[in-house]
Amino acid sequence: MARYSILFGILMVLLGVAGWVAAGATAAAKTALIIPSAFGGVLILCGLIGAKFPGANKHVMHVAALVALLGTVGGFMMAIKGLLGEPHWLKIVTQGSLGVLCLVFLVLCVRSFIQARVARKQV
Repeated sequence: MARYSILFGILMVLLGVAGWVAAGATAAAKTALIIPSAFGGVLILCGLIGAKFPGANKHVMHVAALVALLGTVGGFMMAIKGLLGEPHWLKIVTQGSLGVLCLVFLVLCVRSFIQARVARKQV
């Protein structure tokens, strides 16, 4: 899961950069860069720690799953809020994409946690 954490973290940072550039790369558009990149940075950090310290991998991946849960809820809520108000499509697409990336990573985490538990019971 550490590799997935790093991969999804990089994708979120790229999403942040792409959203910022698409919004005009101005100081006023900095949240388009900061929010997805912050989630991505935490996932990258969790992945690097999990890869470097295998004993801490279980705990760090639970932190990564929590970050993904927050990103899923936050991304989808903000995208829905944008749809209900005056639609700004760049925000909706960026926030929805963050929600989708976080949801896919969260599903992979839960699946991995289940497989690890089953493997422990078989030993």
